Parts: sequence; structure tokens; C-alpha cells
Amino acid sequence: MEEEIVEYILVNTELGMGIGKTAGQVAHCQTIIDLHYSQTEDYQTWITTIQKKIILSGKQKDLEKWLEAGAVEIRDKGLTEIAPNSLTCVGFPPQPRSNLSALTKRMQLLK
Repeated sequence: MEEEIVEYILVNTELGMGIGKTAGQVAHCQTIIDLHYSQTEDYQTWITTIQKKIILSGKQKDLEKWLEAGAVEIRDKGLTEIAPNSLTCVGFPPQPRSNLSALTKRMQLLK
């Protein structure tokens, strides 16, 4: 049996974004991932199967750690709820779950 392909997005909960703002930032992250990774084998497997996406909550320091590991970053323009250039979320393209287990094992689901 092949390992499950999963996409992870980590939201910066320290910013206190509303539900709509958070959803928009996650959508921006998904768009960037789609644009840059849609031709990869893992993405193609993911898009044609269950498309498992796990949205986690984190602090600024957690998002920065993910950036160091190569995550895609989303920074806000600051037109509505939060300051310009705020790091709102980061994400990894679809890949085997075990690739990111060290970064995700202590993280909580976004609620």
C-alpha cells in the first residue's frame, strides 16, 4: 500500500484573523501551491484522489520554522484586519505524510 499524500497549511493564529480572512489566506496559499506544484507526481496523485488537506494552527515562530523547511508563504497586504506584510499562513505542497511528520507531530488542527 502506498503512503497517503497529504497537503499541510499552517495558519498564524496569533494574528487574530476572522473566519473569512483566514479562509482567504488559506485560499491564497492553495493558489500558490497549485501554480507551482501542479505538475509534480505527488500533486497529480493528490488531485486525482482524496485531496487530503490538513489545516493546522500555529504561532509566528512555528510558521518561520516551516519557512526554513521550504514552505510557501503568504503575507497580507494589510488592507483590512491586520498589519501589512503579516505572515498569515504557510503551506507545503502535497507529499507523503511522513515527509513532514517532524514538523507536524505536535501541531493542533485549526478550530
